[in-house]
Amino acid sequence: MRDFATCTGRFSAEVEHAWLVRTIEAERHSQMYDNMSALLDAVTSPDDEISARALLIEAKAAHSRLLLQAAFGWDAERRRIAEKRARFLLLSCTALILADAREDATKIWAAGTE
Repeated sequence: MRDFATCTGRFSAEVEHAWLVRTIEAERHSQMYDNMSALLDAVTSPDDEISARALLIEAKAAHSRLLLQAAFGWDAERRRIAEKRARFLLLSCTALILADAREDATKIWAAGTE
């Protein structure tokens, strides 16, 4: 439940950010948000609904800050790191649904540790 809540929050942040900066990614992120949200609903018991919502909101806020740093940060190196981290986190979430995204996420992570 924790992974689905966190990823649902991340995709929600991506949708809003895509609308903000007017990218074509908004529709794709919206579809992934819908898929992740459906999975979250399927695995969340009524007793865990408040915890799931809190995790979603926290992840959305954190990912939004990361996206803002990547797009509008003053320092070029911090922008690069934030963009790479946001992309890695999103690919990690996509890997929960799509198996071929796991390899992409692993490559991004490995390139960032060199």
